[in-house]
Amino acid sequence: MRQESVDSLLRIHRVSIGFQGVWALDRVSLDIRKGEVHALVGENGAGKSTLLNILTGVHRPDQGRVYLENHPYNLASPGDALKRGVYTVFQEPNFIPGMTIAENLTLFSPPTRLGLINWRRARRQARAILQKVGLELDLSRQLNTLSVAEQQLLAVARAISHNAKLLILDEATTNLECHEVERLFRLISSLVRQGMSVLFVTHHLDQVFDYASRISVLRNGRCVGTFASADISGQELVQKMTGGIGCQRELHPSGSSFRPNFSSNLCSNANANANANANANQVKKPFMVIDGLGKSNYLKPVSLNLYQGEVLGMTGSLGAGQTELCRLLYGACKADFGKVRMGNQTGRISSPRTAIRHGMAFCPENRNVSGIIAELSVRENLILALQAKRGWWLPITRRRQVSLVNRLVDELQIKMPGPDCPVHQLSGGNQQKVLLARWLITMPKLFILDEPTRGIDIVTRAQIIKILKELQVRGTSIVMASSDLNELVTISDRILILKNREKVLELPIEEFDPKALSEMLGQASVQTQIAAKC
Repeated sequence: MRQESVDSLLRIHRVSIGFQGVWALDRVSLDIRKGEVHALVGENGAGKSTLLNILTGVHRPDQGRVYLENHPYNLASPGDALKRGVYTVFQEPNFIPGMTIAENLTLFSPPTRLGLINWRRARRQARAILQKVGLELDLSRQLNTLSVAEQQLLAVARAISHNAKLLILDEATTNLECHEVERLFRLISSLVRQGMSVLFVTHHLDQVFDYASRISVLRNGRCVGTFASADISGQELVQKMTGGIGCQRELHPSGSSFRPNFSSNLCSNANANANANANANQVKKPFMVIDGLGKSNYLKPVSLNLYQGEVLGMTGSLGAGQTELCRLLYGACKADFGKVRMGNQTGRISSPRTAIRHGMAFCPENRNVSGIIAELSVRENLILALQAKRGWWLPITRRRQVSLVNRLVDELQIKMPGPDCPVHQLSGGNQQKVLLARWLITMPKLFILDEPTRGIDIVTRAQIIKILKELQVRGTSIVMASSDLNELVTISDRILILKNREKVLELPIEEFDPKALSEMLGQASVQTQIAAKC
């Protein structure tokens, strides 16, 4: 027997699967050893989600084999994966919000007596699970009262209770602060020392190097190699992910290829126009004035001005109020007080329909819940906003729809089987591009974006930043909430800082100090996510 088989917990051998004539995975082979943290990286659309769907029983491969502890790993359903000891912690923990901690932790195997749930034993069992991960929580608390970090730790605790052999972390650190990530991996390190294996799927390359011993890279559905993290640099890893060709261009978003208004001369003299916009803000009137906008028990009053062609970055700790301000500006949540003045009109944005009529666009934080419509096709998702702006009594012809979709797919490099495939079949990064494209068709005056690059690979992230820069050149104003300070510094003219759902500071980018901000918010020092490794 080969040494690989002896040391491997999970072995994937030449696995292939296709959808609508396109290979999502093509002869992928890799192994996960016992007692290691193994990272899986790649661009959006590289095949990571498809591979995880095979490992969790959602899909069955068309070709190839998977072995768990040298035994065939054939799954009929996701429930089979749990029975075999493979447990997944997702970006959004899959708990039932209205149930208590004790109920959620014992949901899959509640202790019973005479056919009824024995709640005394269930609470005792849940308490024992919490002790294993060092959490002290009131078992009667509902899940929706916990922080995201606490929920992630509970998800790991539930995996322990099911005697998981392989723990899959699918972008599980995306919504966590630096110190929360460290806390999660302290727990995971103790589990790894006890023999558990971890497959860590993430776009955060700094976390890959900090916590994984080996790294497997997927590109265009193929595994291009597995590397010891100590033997590969950040730049080399990026080149493996992208194929090297065009990597330098993609990672520097100052280049110009995307034209939001499809005009051949949009981006001529781009830098000069951007500088002119920034300088003009000092003398011209704001196109939008926000005066004391807020909502009781939601967001304290916020006042600020927005100028044409300006990017206002918003940041703060998780739950500081960025999402709330975005939703109030767009009318997705009705304000209790304050007013907004645009031109000669003063009032409040009472609904998204009103916002669209005023030339506003909004990409929400959770694209799956509030952005894309999963069961509709890419084409149908793309034309939604334009159709809403025109009115449903003026339908866009099928020919016009196809023309718009083909142009946007080409300009934004959206990877998909075809325009009529369901949008949920696309990778997360390509879904985000579809959401951006939907609004770019409408030529917005104000683009509000809430964490537009969260969970997106670095190349797609650079493409999105480039799109936003070129929108700015065209004169579109942008309000962008992001937890990535490096990203905000790259694109913003001003920074708005929120804490405890209140505006605490507003300053030009020249005066912005990331280290001081970290100290103000009580966070660990902000680390450069890409440049530090490349």
